[in-house]
Amino acid sequence: MKAKRISIGLILSNIPIAIFYFFIIVVLINTLRITFVNKTGQTIEIIGAKPKTIDKLDQHEKKTVWIGINGDSTLEIEYYICNTKKREVVYVYITSSMRQIETYKIGLNKPIDESF
Repeated sequence: MKAKRISIGLILSNIPIAIFYFFIIVVLINTLRITFVNKTGQTIEIIGAKPKTIDKLDQHEKKTVWIGINGDSTLEIEYYICNTKKREVVYVYITSSMRQIETYKIGLNKPIDESF
């Protein structure tokens, strides 16, 4: 009888742990992790999903950004070169539960998901 109580106690104590892991997985599924490689040397602003700004990156410098996905949208970046605003599409279409880990080279003007 004592062994039965210990078994039930162990099983019940694992339920909060399982709920915690489930929560973490849901958060990660709704996140894009993109490494931007800067070919421009300018400040980069991320548009779409949750807006973010990357401070000035030197030529060929890399920066990894975690971007939360709110729903269906397009992911774009903006930057200035010689007082001219440039805009590039990083992802044509992003949606919840899309989880991606990618590298995007700024200045090539080719969306990551163009080949899908």
